[in-house]
Amino acid sequence: MKREQIKKNKKKAGKRHKNLILLSLLALALTAGWYVFTTPSGKLLNTGAWFAAETDKSDTQEKQTLSAVTQKYSDETQYATGDYINVYHFLDTLEKVPNRGLQMKMGKDGCYQMNSNDDSRNFNILQLTDIHITGTEGSYKKDIQAIDTVYTMIQRTTPDFIVLTGDVIFGVDGYDANDGMRALNVVSKLMDTIGIPWTWTFGNHDHTFFDQFSSSTIAAMLAQSSTLCIYPKNETLSGYTNGIFKLCNKKGNLVMGLVMLDSGDRIFDENGGSLGYDYIRDDQVEWYAKQIGLLQGRYGADAKTLMFFHIPLQEYQTAWDTGTPVFGTKREAIDVSQMHSGIFSRALELKSTVAMFCGHDHVNDFGIYYEGIELVYGKSIDYIAYPGIENQKEQRGATLISVDSKSGYNITPLRFE
Repeated sequence: MKREQIKKNKKKAGKRHKNLILLSLLALALTAGWYVFTTPSGKLLNTGAWFAAETDKSDTQEKQTLSAVTQKYSDETQYATGDYINVYHFLDTLEKVPNRGLQMKMGKDGCYQMNSNDDSRNFNILQLTDIHITGTEGSYKKDIQAIDTVYTMIQRTTPDFIVLTGDVIFGVDGYDANDGMRALNVVSKLMDTIGIPWTWTFGNHDHTFFDQFSSSTIAAMLAQSSTLCIYPKNETLSGYTNGIFKLCNKKGNLVMGLVMLDSGDRIFDENGGSLGYDYIRDDQVEWYAKQIGLLQGRYGADAKTLMFFHIPLQEYQTAWDTGTPVFGTKREAIDVSQMHSGIFSRALELKSTVAMFCGHDHVNDFGIYYEGIELVYGKSIDYIAYPGIENQKEQRGATLISVDSKSGYNITPLRFE
C-alpha cells in the first residue's frame, strides 16, 4: 500500500536461519502426508475445522501428520515473548461472540455452503479489510488497537459469516518471517476466540508474507485456525484465495453466492522492475464464468452473487467519475493496477453479480452504482500503514451486508467511533 510506514525489524541472523530451516523441515513433513487433502479423484478439500468430507479410517496416520505440522505453527508460546506478550494477554480477555450459530460446511459438490435455520431472518455478512497486524514488538500497541476494533465491530453486528478482504497481515519488503508467523497466529487466535466462520481473500501485503512459502506450507499455516473456511491453492489458477461460498435457505436452495477472488500483489517486467499492483487475471475471469455457469445451471438463471477482492478494479475510478453515488466518500486516489481486468465486463455479461467489495485504499469508503453493479469500498481498520492514520476516525469500521430470503441485499457502512 502506498505511503506506508515500513518498519523493518532486524532480528539476529541465527534466529531467523534456525526458523527458516524449521519451516523447510515442516514443509517436507507436510508433503509426505499431503494426500490427506485430496479425495480419491484428486479433488482438493478444505484443511480447517469445517472439513466435512468423508474419509477412510486408513487416513488417520496422515491426519496426525498434518495435525503435528500445524501444531508447530499454532504454538503461541513461541510468539508470546518480550513486549508482544501484552497482545496475547489482551487476546485472553476476549470471549466468544454469540450469534445464531450457522455453520459454513463443505458440501458434497466440493463447495462451502451455509444453510439458514430460519428463512424469516436475513443472512448477515461482515466485511473487514486492511487490518494490518504487524506481529512486531515495536508496534504491539497498534496491533492491540486493531484487534480491539475488529472484536468490537464483530460484537456489535454478530454476523453469520465474516469476510476479510486482504492486508490482514502487514507484510512488507524485508519483513521478518517470524513476525509474519506471529501475526498469523494472533489473527487465528482472535478469530477462533470469536467463534464465527470466516474467510480471507489475500491482499498485496498478505502476499508479501505468504509468497515466500510453498502452497503446502501455507495450507499448514492457515490450518491453525479452526474457524477459517478457505480452499487450498488451485495450482492451475492464478492467486491463492479464490473460492465460492453459498448462502442457502432451509431447503438448500441458493439465496446468494459469495465469490472470492485473489487480486495478487505486484507485477514486474522481465528485468524485475515493478509495474505496480496486480489484477484479477484472465484465467480467474474464466474460472469465475465457469462457477457462475454451475450456479445458474443448478439454481436457475437468476442466481445472484456478491464478489470480494482486495485491489479495486479500474471501473471504480470510472464509476466515481460517471456513476451514481450511494454512500461514503473518496478521500484519496483510487489506486488500481495499470493492467485492465476483464472481470467487470464478464460480470455484466453473466448478470449474476450484483455488487463488488474491495479494500486496499484505506480512507475511501464509498459505494457507487456503475452499469447496474454496486462497487463498494469496505471501511478499513488500519492503525499503522498510513502515517498518522491512527488519529483519523471517519474511515475506520466495518461493512455489514444483509441478504434476505429473496436474494435482496442491503449494505450498511459502520463507523468504529
